[in-house]
Amino acid sequence: MMGMIECPQCGEEISDQANSCPHCGFSVRVARLGRYLERRQGEHPITYKALKFLFMVVVFGVVFWLLMRR
Repeated sequence: MMGMIECPQCGEEISDQANSCPHCGFSVRVARLGRYLERRQGEHPITYKALKFLFMVVVFGVVFWLLMRR
């Protein structure tokens, strides 16, 4: 089933299956990829913060363990 969407560039209605707008030539495929990448980039700061926190906990744990062994 084919739906209609609005072209991000010119605002005309186009097929949701179209790779480019037949009215202005805007690459809808590139726009979809851009939105996908923006969503994926939005996930990375949380992952980065979690890994950073985990790294700090491990470092603190190793330092604490070494100090307690004395």
